[in-house]
Amino acid sequence: MAYQHTLTLGTVLIEDFRILGHLGSGGFANTYLALDLTLGREVAIKEYFPSELAIRANTEKVEVKSKAQEAQFQWALRRFVREAKTLAKFRHPSVVRVFRVFNANDTAYIVLEFVRGSNMETWLKGLGRRPTQDELDVLLSSLLDALEVVHSAGILHRDIKPANIYIRAADQTPVLLDFGAARYASGDYAGTTAAIVSKGYSPHEAYATDSRLQGPWTDIYGLAATVYRALTGSAPLESTTRVLEDNCIPAVSIPGITGEYREDFLRAIDDGLRVMPRDRPQSIGEWRQRLMPDSSTNPRVLDANGDPTTIQEWRPISDLQSDAPTMDRPWSGSRGSSGGAAPSSGAKQSGGSSPSRGAVVGHSRVQMPKSGSGGPSRSQSDMAGAGATAGLTGAGTTRLMDRADDDIVDGRTSGGRSAAPTPEPRRSRSSGIVSRSSEPVSNRTFVIGIVFLLAGTAALAGQWLITRKPSQPAIEIAAPAPETARNAGGAVSSPPDETKRQREAAERAAAEAARLAEVERRKAEADRVALANAEAEKRAAEAEAQRVAAAEQRAKEQAEKKAESDRIARETAEAERLAAAAEAERKAAAEKRAREIAAADRRAKEEAERKAEAEKRAREVAAAERQAKEEAERKAEAEKRARELAEAERRSKEEAERRAAAEKRARELAEAERRS
Repeated sequence: MAYQHTLTLGTVLIEDFRILGHLGSGGFANTYLALDLTLGREVAIKEYFPSELAIRANTEKVEVKSKAQEAQFQWALRRFVREAKTLAKFRHPSVVRVFRVFNANDTAYIVLEFVRGSNMETWLKGLGRRPTQDELDVLLSSLLDALEVVHSAGILHRDIKPANIYIRAADQTPVLLDFGAARYASGDYAGTTAAIVSKGYSPHEAYATDSRLQGPWTDIYGLAATVYRALTGSAPLESTTRVLEDNCIPAVSIPGITGEYREDFLRAIDDGLRVMPRDRPQSIGEWRQRLMPDSSTNPRVLDANGDPTTIQEWRPISDLQSDAPTMDRPWSGSRGSSGGAAPSSGAKQSGGSSPSRGAVVGHSRVQMPKSGSGGPSRSQSDMAGAGATAGLTGAGTTRLMDRADDDIVDGRTSGGRSAAPTPEPRRSRSSGIVSRSSEPVSNRTFVIGIVFLLAGTAALAGQWLITRKPSQPAIEIAAPAPETARNAGGAVSSPPDETKRQREAAERAAAEAARLAEVERRKAEADRVALANAEAEKRAAEAEAQRVAAAEQRAKEQAEKKAESDRIARETAEAERLAAAAEAERKAAAEKRAREIAAADRRAKEEAERKAEAEKRAREVAAAERQAKEEAERKAEAEKRARELAEAERRSKEEAERRAAAEKRARELAEAERRS
């Protein structure tokens, strides 16, 4: 079966996007150039495709390699989609825009803004020189704004490098690409992070398996390393090699740039490149003040019209709401004490009491004395009328309900004027909060009207009792005391006796009024004590709440200290682990180098031995050749001498033969002559 990693050209996704080309692939995603068929614009589409977990067969669907990796794939897929949705909320010129997220082919796709331009690495090479201070200030201002906005949402980039910063061709503004690449990695499953790092641009905590060690300081390192590359032409030394011994040349010591850049700017770059996370600036805002001390505290960017726009941190409305009650009040505002209306929240009554919000005014009842046989006197009627009036005014109590802590406090209205009573709102059984809809305004108004009507009726009755003339039958009905009912002769009492009875009735009425006044005083005292007790309880509750809050604050501080100590311990342990790993790596490298040197020495020795042997053999061959040559020369000389001797002997023999022949001819001549 044939496998492919990317979609074929011309593929249409969800009937809206046609694939025009393949822009690139990484360890977790494929990126395509596509055409938005609805809007007719070019977009970039990122497809979630972790090559270590997934494959694509002959179809367009993405398949997980094994069932054991299904949960890991789905977890990373959900994170891929979630962070894409978060990034889609941002509207910043230096953050690549996310237009849409959708699912298809058993995976997820992100529709992104297609940025025409080049990455910063290509841009730097195209400059053919170092960027100027002004150029870096412009680039960094936008990038810092973007990172500050993104960090406020709890998102890290974690892979900042020149290849992930695009420079728009239209206006030369920078754009951050590939947010959260390390977060999408499948290795982040179950709380760990795969070591997706870029050599020279990733801090040493990026190599750790615990992603909680990373934070804004991680992105600060990547951006500082990017600026360092712009200044020097190469990335800083790899962070893992700097743990034990930092041999990275500081930016302030780079040769040939003195006077070209601000010294505080270069020092800020060095601060961002510190090996330990705690030694780096902990936020973009802190680092910005070191990079560009004269810049505004709030980040500023340009909107679509080219006007500066200040980006401010926002808080949800729910975070800004106070704990003020939300109960609808039946009054529109505060009234004076003369009007007798219930005060609004926070307003003080004329008597000096300050009821809490949601106060409800009620009244106490005072029993009127029954008339005697002769009817009440004017003073008795006055007392009764005063008592009835007091029952609706001075004796009225105010129940204070604080919906925050559910305390109920009894108070008093001031003076002898009648305070308009307001019905008490119904309480929810589950809490002390007054229901907004439990008492409609119309019902409360109706009850208030009834109370006013009863008060007026009671006042009229009291006035009638005061001004009416007692009737005789009423006197006759009232049975006189046995000892004063008749005189000694059994006759009806005289007018002085009637006056005495009226005086006694008045005294009884006065005593009853005094008793009622005492009862009312005691009730007022009880109300005052209850109010004081309630106030004391409230203060005790507030003190307890403050104590609990202080305890919680101490616990929170202790937890933060513990978390900080744990973080430091983790960082220390991680640093020690990295140091041990670096030491082991260094030791292994040293051992490897020693082995290589030993092997090289051995090879050199063997080569020398071979060379010596070859030279020896060469010398021996040369000696043999020389000896052979000498032997040949000697042989040739001997042969030459032999030839010369043979030639001499031959010539000698020939000479002897010639002499013998000559002598023979001479003898023959002599013999001939002698014969002749």
